[in-house]
Amino acid sequence: MKLKVGWLEILLLAAVLLLFVYGFFIRPSLSNYLSGEPSAVFDYLIGSIYPRFLIESHRYPADQFIALADQIVGRGFMIALLLFVFIKLLKKYRWKRLWVGYWNGKVSRDQYRGLNFIFFLMVAYIAWDFHTDLLALERLSPLYKPVSFLWLFEIPLPNPFFIRLYTYSLIVFCLLAAVGIKRGFFNLYILSIFIVLQAFVFSFEKTDHHLTTVTYALMLMPFMHFLDRGKDHLPDWPLKLIQLTIVGVYFLAALEKLSLSGFDWPSVSLCRHLADLAPGVFVNDRLCQLIGYSLLSLEFFFPLALLGGKWRWVFLAGGLIFHLGNYGFTGIGGWAHPWWLMYMFFIDWSRLGALLKKGQIPLPLQWQ
Repeated sequence: MKLKVGWLEILLLAAVLLLFVYGFFIRPSLSNYLSGEPSAVFDYLIGSIYPRFLIESHRYPADQFIALADQIVGRGFMIALLLFVFIKLLKKYRWKRLWVGYWNGKVSRDQYRGLNFIFFLMVAYIAWDFHTDLLALERLSPLYKPVSFLWLFEIPLPNPFFIRLYTYSLIVFCLLAAVGIKRGFFNLYILSIFIVLQAFVFSFEKTDHHLTTVTYALMLMPFMHFLDRGKDHLPDWPLKLIQLTIVGVYFLAALEKLSLSGFDWPSVSLCRHLADLAPGVFVNDRLCQLIGYSLLSLEFFFPLALLGGKWRWVFLAGGLIFHLGNYGFTGIGGWAHPWWLMYMFFIDWSRLGALLKKGQIPLPLQWQ
């Protein structure tokens, strides 16, 4: 019997080999490093991936960090295995036609125009947050520990003049991109500056994930520009990839909770934590647990929003209620938070796009 090996089997084999290498080589070396054995490689990797490690290492034992690394590697392997099974099922049960049809859809140019306008207005709003945050952090420059490419190229923290230059230019280019001026060039510039400014913020041993989906969207929006040939419709696969990243972060958040605590995550300890954040509000343990299980279910099944129809609005409304409630009761996040603002990629903006095209919205510049 001839064994047929394709690229999918090779990728699965690579995932198994990486799991083997981690278990027999990387994990013991990491354990020695956490026990005090010096390693320049781990210094760089941990400093780039987990900048708060030096602080957290004084609060938690080494075994907890080993367990965290095991969870990350195990979760990655499980995702690879699920993808392998999913693609195999697509081929076996001839779902390929549906799959290809999903990614070969079209979107109207009016929808793209309206979405582009709203999205870059939001990025301009976020750029102002960078301005205020970095000016405040500049006063703490002795605590600056550059991460990733900032560390590699020894890039210092910019002074207030350059902070204002970077953020003001980002805002201006976002406004120009919003109305369709030089979208390709400005998209790439906005993406580059956006990542650099995030790296500066992360260099104070605090990694904030609230801009994750915005960054992914900035990486994919330039493709919409290059696919735009002036026709009434253009391929929509970049927009669907952005939708996939949005639902994906919720799903992975649910996996994170399950991997850390299992189905006991919405436990009494969570209720105590909520009670500390909002005294006088979360006083009933059963209510807290109900909220916890509801949130876990919302995150785990959020990918169903990709199906469209009523399911989409159920999950988007649930996500909006969660984020606004989280800020209202605990002060975590904000009213205009990127997590729910990114739901814009599930909304039809074609009417707005048509108005922009006709010049019926009074703007100093109109869509080109």
